Amino acid sequence: MEDLHAPTVTSGPTSTAHSNGVPKEQLSLMELIAEKERVEAELSALGSVLDSVGMSQINVELLY
Repeated sequence: MEDLHAPTVTSGPTSTAHSNGVPKEQLSLMELIAEKERVEAELSALGSVLDSVGMSQINVELLY
């Protein structure tokens, strides 16, 4: 089995109110659409990592 701790997806940027140093409120519609597609691609890649290690069906309570 592969090392579960070996990174298979590069670390992405953390969620912030700015994209490339520009507040989201100042982005054009096309820039917002591109940002949405970037976030969806990152979520898909992270989901694939969970699938690859058999963690796609996690049945645990989230603690707050």
